Amino acid sequence: MTDRFSSFFDVFAPGNVVHNSDVFTESVKLAVPHVDAPPPYSPTLKSVLTVVTAKPLDTVSGDAPGSYLTYNAKTKLNIRGQGTVVANCTGPLALLFAFSTNDSSKSTLYVQVSETTVDFWYGPSPPQGSSGFLPADKVAIEGQPMAQSTSSYLRPDMPYPARYWLSVDHKNGILRFGRDYANLSMAMYQAELKQRVPPGVYHWKNEKFAFIDELTTVSVQQTGGSPTAAPLQLVYLPLPVVQKLPPIILPNDVITLEQLATGSATVAANLSPECQRLYANVAGSKIELDTEDFREFSKAIERSVNTEGLLCQTMLKNKSTEFGPDDYKSTYLRITLGSDLGNSPGAPFVLEIWPALHASPIHNHGDSHAIIKVLHGSIKAYYFTSLYDAVPIGPPANLSRGDVTWIDPNNYQVHQLSNESRDGSICCTIQCYSYGAKDLRHYEAFDYVNDDTHKIIHHFEPNSDMSFLDFKAAIKKEWQERRN
Repeated sequence: MTDRFSSFFDVFAPGNVVHNSDVFTESVKLAVPHVDAPPPYSPTLKSVLTVVTAKPLDTVSGDAPGSYLTYNAKTKLNIRGQGTVVANCTGPLALLFAFSTNDSSKSTLYVQVSETTVDFWYGPSPPQGSSGFLPADKVAIEGQPMAQSTSSYLRPDMPYPARYWLSVDHKNGILRFGRDYANLSMAMYQAELKQRVPPGVYHWKNEKFAFIDELTTVSVQQTGGSPTAAPLQLVYLPLPVVQKLPPIILPNDVITLEQLATGSATVAANLSPECQRLYANVAGSKIELDTEDFREFSKAIERSVNTEGLLCQTMLKNKSTEFGPDDYKSTYLRITLGSDLGNSPGAPFVLEIWPALHASPIHNHGDSHAIIKVLHGSIKAYYFTSLYDAVPIGPPANLSRGDVTWIDPNNYQVHQLSNESRDGSICCTIQCYSYGAKDLRHYEAFDYVNDDTHKIIHHFEPNSDMSFLDFKAAIKKEWQERRN
């Protein structure tokens, strides 16, 4: 079993890239910047996250040299010395994070980010009531760019909100800065401040870093922006960004110690409660296509997809302009199970049918949680940093019948699914979606990259090509009539 999933070991390792293929023909185009407009965090999420919306300190027309719009926001760290702070903002020229303790005599941690640099320092605490303070006698903390880093840390020219995050992890002694989704694959810069000492514990390399154990508040100042854009929002997450969760879920009675050690697979219990609930719905052995009442269901679907005039191919051809200019290769079928209950983008359960050499656009999932199980055939899942950059991260996950993968608001949100079979074999997956239990924003669309321009983001409202029971009955009738 270890060998089966060995390709998932450290999928975001340096040097891993997405290669051209029959479907994924021009990976170089993905380096072209796209327009991305991730919706800002809603203040209604306060029951889950700490969300603070800033007010502008100084609204300046920009006519005076050196004068910029500035925002300042402040929030508490609910757990001392740890957490991830997300600054959701538009057009920043610079961001300054200042993490302080309750004792003004102790040092403050300063992190300044510009378009091309990230700097960590510690130094005297800011004066009471000050904003944007950076002491002259600050001391530099050595940091290093991460493997996935680029030369640009901020996006001052992007007219939409972007997320910039800073993770403080006092237990492991690691500071990390990243962009977009708050997970390790998006980290761009870090400093490691602890070292392992006998008998196998971690101590600060310099005792002057010990104040980080006691950090209780953070203030963030944004320099630059637009008076017409949404103001800076500050989001506090109680856990730091520490590890990469692999995309593959295995049953807890199957996963091995080796797989846990290498990080090549995980179990549902490590995921969000929403993913756990969705997994419990579809992971069972009876969730399959070829059931006792219709043993040839998958074969009949494949015939219908590949035969002119039959139901599936007709529906696919009718959808050829769904994602822009006429492109049959971008089509797939969405067969829905049950009703839209209002807690997911579209119906919570969708049977998706992927013809050979067809692929979805690069898209996100409205910050929802999701479980995807392969019921028939195989498919590749390519992952990307965001819709704005659409930079591939790691090789694709190669998913085959029985494999289960997952999505949550901070992991694997931007992907492309691609059936690269050369022999006409279809792939069928069951896709399950849910908003977070206390997410009251409910972004009701999947945003995707227009495959023609590679620059324009469109919004896809999850639809239904047919209900599952009607579809199964129609395919069964088509199959029974094939000899006529």
